[in-house]
Amino acid sequence: MKTTAFVAAIWLIDPAASLFGDREPGPYNVTDPESYPEGAVQWQRVSEILKGHPLLQQISKLPLPPSISLHRPTMADGVGLDTIVINPHPYDQKKGACLVRSPYGPTTENLADVFIVTNGFAAVLQDDRGTFLSGGKFDLWKTAAADGNSTMNWITQQPWSNGEVFTAGISADGINEAMMVQSGSPALKGQMWMWTTANGHQFAYDGGAYRQDILDGYMHFMNLMVHGEGQNIIQQARSHEAYGDWWRPLSECPADGDDSHPSAEGCMWNQVKWPVMLVTGWWDIFHHSSIGAWGALTQASDPSVRDQHVHVITPLGHCTIDVADLHPTLLLAEADGVAVALKVAQEMFRHNMSGPTRSRVGRLNMFIMGGFNKALGGNWNYWTSLEEFPPFTSTSLYLNADSQLVPEPIEDIFTGYLDYTYDPSDPAPMLGGNNLPIPVFSKVKGCGTEDQKKREARDDVLVFDSQPLTENMPVVGNIRAKLFVSSSAKDTDFVVTISDLKGKKSSLVRYGVQRMRWRDGNLAQAANLTSDKVYQIDVDLQYTAYVFPKGHRVRVSVSSAAYPYYSANSNSGQQDLVGEVTNVVSQNAVHFSPDYTSQIILPVVAYEDIPKNKHFGSEPPEATVV
Repeated sequence: MKTTAFVAAIWLIDPAASLFGDREPGPYNVTDPESYPEGAVQWQRVSEILKGHPLLQQISKLPLPPSISLHRPTMADGVGLDTIVINPHPYDQKKGACLVRSPYGPTTENLADVFIVTNGFAAVLQDDRGTFLSGGKFDLWKTAAADGNSTMNWITQQPWSNGEVFTAGISADGINEAMMVQSGSPALKGQMWMWTTANGHQFAYDGGAYRQDILDGYMHFMNLMVHGEGQNIIQQARSHEAYGDWWRPLSECPADGDDSHPSAEGCMWNQVKWPVMLVTGWWDIFHHSSIGAWGALTQASDPSVRDQHVHVITPLGHCTIDVADLHPTLLLAEADGVAVALKVAQEMFRHNMSGPTRSRVGRLNMFIMGGFNKALGGNWNYWTSLEEFPPFTSTSLYLNADSQLVPEPIEDIFTGYLDYTYDPSDPAPMLGGNNLPIPVFSKVKGCGTEDQKKREARDDVLVFDSQPLTENMPVVGNIRAKLFVSSSAKDTDFVVTISDLKGKKSSLVRYGVQRMRWRDGNLAQAANLTSDKVYQIDVDLQYTAYVFPKGHRVRVSVSSAAYPYYSANSNSGQQDLVGEVTNVVSQNAVHFSPDYTSQIILPVVAYEDIPKNKHFGSEPPEATVV
């Protein structure tokens, strides 16, 4: 894979130059991008969509070539990690450093180079432990905090260092960054997290269901880069469904892995004493835990920086890698969002919290989506800049036995239940969603929104429709479902989707799952279900910013699978992620009555509370380049 620059941010290095004398830095050669191993496709794709973006065209090349050197700093446990330092001229001038730690090899140079050119930083590019020539075993970033701290200490001892370290990372590299929160290093002065997570267990077991497609597929894909540790990590992750010691190093709240109470005793969010530029995507694989991190940063980081964090929520995230079937407006918005985030980070890393880009955006910037099903016109698909999520009215649509969504609580005439047969050997498929569209491992069709009609036509999927909307309905925030359910099995799943229905096309907006054995939390498995007992469950459908157009319907579906996005529940009540189990076919039901008010709960907002920022993607009056 060729290393392509973030626009014009990368200088051209002479591929014939010898940077290391007679030493070849392992199986790849930093002077020859053609020799790099296949790493993170997102680097190349993001670089392509930003190429020529107006906000980044004023980034100039360096006047003189940088000094490039290879090092092997020693971590706290004695392991050495391969590290490249790219030091711009003047080489002996004291300067800050942009640190990028990655399992993908030197392809990650792209992001650090932006800050070399614009901020005059040195770039420090480090291969994660257990990857390429770095020592140790890859451990799913469990030692990222310690290794990051050791590396920052090493950086500050270099003759060119002014003692300040900034970090930047996308995806896996961003996990390295997020774990550095645990170090609380005084050298750390700013970070840019993009499309990433600070909570490993929540990402792997959102709603208690194992994210099979992404976890298994990714680690199989990474197996060569992590020297054969991929299968072992899969087995370990599957063996630790409950949150516990195995997951604690991947959480800032190690007691229970719950970022919804970030100020609780033992949580480490208060160690964040530097501003964070956070980039999330509505359809990104890390969407849910990333928004959880935003809440934690704004509630529990050090008060001196709590108002300095900036969040940009783009439409696509990792879906940018493959956007063939997505609305082109979303791709253009993605480029705007990432470009603005880079410009804000450049200013932030200069300790300028009121620079020309930051001054025209908010602390929270969101792309308001709409028209997934090609609805024309309308007041949607624009950027809004706010200080926090807007006020909303919790609006319930109630499910009833007539397969309707109605605005009033259930009446006796609509009491009863609807049931279906769930067979784990023939699970309902996932269509679209927050997945990673790399065909080499992902088996989910589509990324982002996708027409659900084939899924909804199955006998094991219940479907509920509202009446046509009389006005546009902007929904911004966390969508939830409260369901009253039963099952003939000891364990099962309930998957809920919400779609925008126009004609025969049902465009996915959001979805969520509750694996019943984890209905009481992530620390201990709940008791087996009692056959035909009715249980209340609250299903988190995560966050969105979407306008349901006038004349369209809201559609909700309930099923017991979204395979292979989530592993198919065997219904056996056993730990079915490891070892052989016998599948159990179940009869599952959703109940409706004045006591069983099954409903979808929407955060409906007023348009005046999500105003359009017409200057979000425009060039500031003066572009400051160092």
